[in-house]
Amino acid sequence: MVLNLIIKYIQLSFMITNLVIIYNNFVCQLTTEMTDKKKLQIAIGKRIKELRESKNIQQQDVAAACNIEKSNFSRIEAGNTNPTIYTLSKIASRLSVSLSELLYFEKTKK
Repeated sequence: MVLNLIIKYIQLSFMITNLVIIYNNFVCQLTTEMTDKKKLQIAIGKRIKELRESKNIQQQDVAAACNIEKSNFSRIEAGNTNPTIYTLSKIASRLSVSLSELLYFEKTKK
C-alpha cells in the first residue's frame, strides 16, 4: 500500500514537472510572438511618421483626412496599436503613397 502511494507520488511529480516544462515553453513562444508583433507595429509606425514628416504634414491633418482621432493616429505612429489594413490604406492615400510603399521598410537587425 505504501509502495503504491510512493509510486503514485513519483508519477504525479513527473507529470507536474512535464506540465511546467510545457507551460514554460508555451509562455516563451507566446512572448516571442508578441515581441515580433510589437516590432512590426513599431516599424510600421516609424515608416508612417517618416513619410508624414518628409511631406511636412501634421499628425492632425492625416488623422482628420482618415477620419480617426489624433490620439489614435499618434498611437499608430508610436507602434502602440495594430491598425487595420483599411486604416493603413487611408493613411497611405493621405500621404500620397501606395500601400506597398507605406509598408516598405528595412527589417531591423536583432
